[in-house]
Amino acid sequence: MVTPDFANSLSSQPRVIYITAPDTHTLNNKELAFLFGGIQMSCKRCSSDNQKEFGVEMNIHFPGREGIDKGAVVVFPQATVICLNCGFAEFSVPETELRRLATEDPNIE
Repeated sequence: MVTPDFANSLSSQPRVIYITAPDTHTLNNKELAFLFGGIQMSCKRCSSDNQKEFGVEMNIHFPGREGIDKGAVVVFPQATVICLNCGFAEFSVPETELRRLATEDPNIE
């Protein structure tokens, strides 16, 4: 049985709707925006809508000659979007790897 207090607390909670789409990596930007109710973003360089999300692995080296001895930071960016017209790419660096880059210490956890 649902009590009135419980029912009232439900209405004040934000609603979250989860949508499972078949292989979203094969959908274009317009289709992803439609499925997830988002705003379609155009390429920041050429304004094209021809963008696609890819899985990416990066090996980032520290700058300068002193960076050669520090090693590199391996990063697996989340949601890497690449414009298929001009090659412009956008990605976010996960927090741990970002901390490694900021401190220039590839070994910290």
